[in-house]
Amino acid sequence: MDMKIYTSSRLQMEAKANLIKISNDAAGFLTTSIGIQKQSKLFQKIQEKWCR
Repeated sequence: MDMKIYTSSRLQMEAKANLIKISNDAAGFLTTSIGIQKQSKLFQKIQEKWCR
């Protein structure tokens, strides 16, 4: 087996895996921030009810 072909395909696979991991992390971060926004809105509603 030619080592150049092996290493380049190996690097491509690792790069793809890293890209997938990064996009998963980004998606997780987005859903987390959206969840925090929803919670803070809910918290504001609760505060408004209790403060009246």
